[in-house]
Amino acid sequence: MQTRLVMILGLVISMTGIAVAAPAFRVSAMGGNSCGFWGSGFSRVDSHPVSDSQSFFDSLHPATFRYTASSGCGDLFIHTEIDWACGCGSLCGENNGLTQMVLDDVVFSGPAGATTANFRINLDLSVPTMASFGAGSWRLYSYAVAFNQAFIDTGDQSGTLGTTRVVSSMGSWALNQPVTFYVRLTTGIRAADQTPSARGDAIVSFPTDMPVFSFFDANGNPVTGFSAHSSGFTCPRGDMNCDQVVNLADVPDFALALLAPSGVNLCSAPSADMNLDGLVDGRDIGGFVNCVLGGGCP
Repeated sequence: MQTRLVMILGLVISMTGIAVAAPAFRVSAMGGNSCGFWGSGFSRVDSHPVSDSQSFFDSLHPATFRYTASSGCGDLFIHTEIDWACGCGSLCGENNGLTQMVLDDVVFSGPAGATTANFRINLDLSVPTMASFGAGSWRLYSYAVAFNQAFIDTGDQSGTLGTTRVVSSMGSWALNQPVTFYVRLTTGIRAADQTPSARGDAIVSFPTDMPVFSFFDANGNPVTGFSAHSSGFTCPRGDMNCDQVVNLADVPDFALALLAPSGVNLCSAPSADMNLDGLVDGRDIGGFVNCVLGGGCP
């Protein structure tokens, strides 16, 4: 088995010479809605996807309300729905949802001599479904707690939206000083007897073709040498599938992290940085082999 593993990783070494910055974001998540009968929704500090799904039947004005939200390492999803069939005339049903992703303790690093980083946040937003009566809406809002200002705020919008790149306004923050970023997605829908099936879906995800954070000089020109990562993450080194065990099941994702980093789950990608130099490259292979064969890393 050891010979086979070394041969596999030896092939990986021969196929890659590219060093890729590890997108090390530790993520926490929450979700809920403003209808009151859903309970507390979900809240979890983890790097694993979390979700909440609830339904409620209003017997006074027969209607079924449904709500689903999820937040993972690189995406937000929310679905709200009403089935309204009471014959009550002009009475309406309402359902509002929230899902939030938090990038905890983000630290900006830069070249020698730099003390601050000018940055923008890049996110992809889509609203595939928004069928409602009256005030159907969605909103994307992102901000950093230390800045007390919005970097992205679409305001209340209606209708559907194909996948669209949303780029924030530019912010600035000191290097090597942690800061927390919030990305919040909301929907609100209404239904009446005339439109009994109101539904809304909205999705936010990290881009796969560029980093979440882009860096610029004071005039807004792109610069190199800067990166963003969390000060920690929850998956052990070598644990590419985040199951808390380091074994042969982690080999395919480790190889993918070297060859096609854009396809790697953003939770597990930092786990491939075995020598903790901020890069995922061939120099991490030896450490990964030792951890797999030893059943874990120190």
